Amino acid sequence: MRTVIAIALGVLLSACSAAVPLQPASPKSELGWSGVSVTTVEALEGDKKERLDRHQVIPAMTGALEKSFQTAGGESLRVAITQFRVGWGPTRMHATAEVVSADGAVLKKVDADSTTIRKHIKWKRIRVVAQDIVNKLVQGLGADG
Repeated sequence: MRTVIAIALGVLLSACSAAVPLQPASPKSELGWSGVSVTTVEALEGDKKERLDRHQVIPAMTGALEKSFQTAGGESLRVAITQFRVGWGPTRMHATAEVVSADGAVLKKVDADSTTIRKHIKWKRIRVVAQDIVNKLVQGLGADG
């Protein structure tokens, strides 16, 4: 009986900490970067970073952004999650994207913000705001060339 409970608990915990599945923005942008990086700002509290890590949001956003753009040399895309909130009430995320030249100069900066108050379980709300951020950043970076 204890073995069954331990296995059930392990399955439940792994389901609670599964990666959020994110899709590339559609349509794919014609812009291209030599690389894409997604991070959090240092000011983001540890429990919020832990939640993002537990649901593997940063690797999922990185992958979705990489697939949303062409591969090209020179400029890179740097994204920083500046705000994140999940729990009772709305789930919210804010991110800033910077297009950076090979010499480190910031060529373009775009902000994206997303909030949801849907009655989903927490990881689904995290997925909704993360996907919205990906879509908004791709759209914002494509605006004005």
